[in-house]
Amino acid sequence: MATRQYEEYLKLLKQSEFFSTLTDSEMDELVNISLLKKFDLNEIVISESGEGRYFYVILKGAAKIVKGDPDGEHQTLLILSEGDCFGEMAILLREPRSATVIAGKDCHVFEVEGDHLDRLSVEIREKIYRQFAINLARRLQLNSLGK
Repeated sequence: MATRQYEEYLKLLKQSEFFSTLTDSEMDELVNISLLKKFDLNEIVISESGEGRYFYVILKGAAKIVKGDPDGEHQTLLILSEGDCFGEMAILLREPRSATVIAGKDCHVFEVEGDHLDRLSVEIREKIYRQFAINLARRLQLNSLGK
């Protein structure tokens, strides 16, 4: 990766709440097993029932989580913004995706293959799994409040 692009990539990661507990060396380790991807407006990032090999953190832009109904319509469950994580449920449960995520305008995401997490140090894995737990708890709280 070109130095300038790498520096921009690190800057976006460091601004993300999801990665706020990682040290610079831990961040470097994580960057080595990840990709930065850009999705256009209304582009599907992950599909409901699809294989769940990756998790994502939105670094720039937004996306929405939608769920299909029997009539073929989509219901928006949640709007995701910068710093939000998605795809972690399939990684944790080793099951197909439970919803579809559709990109908003100029959506930049950090993509990590779940199997690659095992290559990271125990300290980094603990921090990432803690963030997964925090994100899932926040979603559960929003759901229980009917928001």
